[in-house]
Amino acid sequence: MQTDDEGFPVRRRRRPENSERRPRPAEGAGERRRRSPDMEEPRRRPRHDDDQRDGPEPRREKEIPAMAAAAAGVRQISQLTGREAQGIVSLEPATDGWLVGVEVVEDHRIPSSSDMMAIYEAKLDEQGDLMAYTRKRRYPRGKNDIGEG
Repeated sequence: MQTDDEGFPVRRRRRPENSERRPRPAEGAGERRRRSPDMEEPRRRPRHDDDQRDGPEPRREKEIPAMAAAAAGVRQISQLTGREAQGIVSLEPATDGWLVGVEVVEDHRIPSSSDMMAIYEAKLDEQGDLMAYTRKRRYPRGKNDIGEG
């Protein structure tokens, strides 16, 4: 015997043996049920090869925004390298996703002003998944050259 969430027995209703069941119509046979207007799917215009659109290609629905790409880049570089991320130093859209520059502490030293830093570049696809990463440069904290990339 089956029980409900509280442990009480659940009884099934039995049909009398003499009762007749109504046969169900085959799917698609007979009248169609009307749907309420809020249940209908929007109608889409069929796309033809001869449709020419000017301007940039529209954004895909699955493409993540810049803020989400930056956060994903920091998280994934930190997880892969096992090092502490200090922040994002660059973010730019690519043809197939995003390029995210992440500054990390490569080597903690005493005093902290002598820590070794590095900049990693993460290549993310349109959904924010890591496709590749490289270490672009390594330098002592406070000694980076401005404008060098």
